[in-house]
Amino acid sequence: MTSATFDELGAYNFEVRAVGNPQALLNSVRSTIRNLNSDLVVSDIRTAGELVSDTLASQVLVAKLAASFGVLMLVLVCVGLYGSMAYNVAGQTREIGIRIALGRPAKV
Repeated sequence: MTSATFDELGAYNFEVRAVGNPQALLNSVRSTIRNLNSDLVVSDIRTAGELVSDTLASQVLVAKLAASFGVLMLVLVCVGLYGSMAYNVAGQTREIGIRIALGRPAKV
């Protein structure tokens, strides 16, 4: 099934529905158009999958960047929590040592 539209720039856009591999039909589509009218220039043939991937390329890039920043933030939070916990444990270790030296029971 094919359909054609005429856009503002004076170019025809054809859509051809194919079963199977659409790349295999490129030469036959070009030759059919050339047989119908040899003055027509076939400049850009793309599959629907290529059109969709071109449309979504910027959104995929933004999603990857957001995921990267999310992973970076997670690493920074983990490093900050580790530093805070290490600082508190180091302070309590000194306190426990002093309490043992004085013979007082340590708070838990």
